[in-house]
Amino acid sequence: MTIGLLRLADDDAPMLLKVAIRKENEAKVFDWEGDLPLRHPDRDLIIYEMHVRGYTKHESSGTKFPGTYRGVVEKLDHLKELGVNCIELMPCQEFNELEYYSYNSVLGDYKLNFWGYSTINYFSPMIRYSSSGIRSCGRDAINEFKYLVKEAHKRGIEVIMDVVFNHTAEGNEKGLSLSFRGVDNCVYYMLAPKV
Repeated sequence: MTIGLLRLADDDAPMLLKVAIRKENEAKVFDWEGDLPLRHPDRDLIIYEMHVRGYTKHESSGTKFPGTYRGVVEKLDHLKELGVNCIELMPCQEFNELEYYSYNSVLGDYKLNFWGYSTINYFSPMIRYSSSGIRSCGRDAINEFKYLVKEAHKRGIEVIMDVVFNHTAEGNEKGLSLSFRGVDNCVYYMLAPKV
C-alpha cells in the first residue's frame, strides 16, 4: 500500500492533510535508465542556485511548462551553455505556502511564502511545482522531479537540494500539527525539558 497527500480542486480546507491509499501495482515505476550521481569534485563545481518556480514562471523564460520541474528541464541546455555543472534547488519539498498569506495593499495582491523554508514533509516534492499537479495522488509529481534530476545528469549537471532542518511549518509548541508533530513529536523535534 502507498499513502500519499491528496489535494482536491474544490477543497474547502486546503491546508488540512488528506490521505489517499493506493495498491502498489497502481503506482508507476520510474525508469532511471541506469542514471547514477555524477560526483564532480567540489573544487570543480560551477553552481547555479535556483528557485524552481521562480526560474521559469515569468513568460520571458519561454518555457512550455512555466514554474515547474519540467520548465527547469527545458532550460538545462541554456545552463550547460553557460558552463554550469551543478544546480542547487532552493526548497522544493512540500512546504506551507500560506504561512504569510495576507493582502498586500501596496502591490494589490496576496503575500505567499515564496522561498519554501517552512517544510511540511522533507520527502515529498512540492506538488505545485509539477506540471502534472495532483494526478495520481502526487506520484506524477515525484516522477517529474526524478525526470528533472535524470535530465540534468544527462547534461553533466549535478543536482543539490537546499533543505533546512532547523524549522518547519509547524512552528513552535503552539503551532499547527501538520505532519512531524502528529507522527512523533519527540522524535522530530528537540523538546525543552518540562519544569
